[in-house]
Amino acid sequence: MNRFRGNARLLAGIPAAAIALALLVGGCGSPSPPHQEGHRKMPSQPIAAVLAAHTPRLMALDGVIGVYESALENGSPCIKVILLRDHPETRAKIPADLEGYPVRIEESDRIRPMEKPTGDS
Repeated sequence: MNRFRGNARLLAGIPAAAIALALLVGGCGSPSPPHQEGHRKMPSQPIAAVLAAHTPRLMALDGVIGVYESALENGSPCIKVILLRDHPETRAKIPADLEGYPVRIEESDRIRPMEKPTGDS
């Protein structure tokens, strides 16, 4: 019976040692530089909150006609900015990411309301 009691104490210390080792080894690597392609910081807020915070500033830029939530080809969320084709100087003012979400620019012509079909009231 005493033989098993000693093993139990030994086994009880293994999880703590494993966690300590994982933290030590995990902290040894050099941090990834921010804002390099493929090395974005993790979003800390929902994308809706990020849009609410940044849309007024983006919409104030000359040539920006829309901002919305979208998704990249891999399904991860992104922010799309609709820009008129003839505004290259505005393109330079749009960030590559906002609070961890990638920003993509979509060029468009002017957006106009659809005309009512004839015969409808």
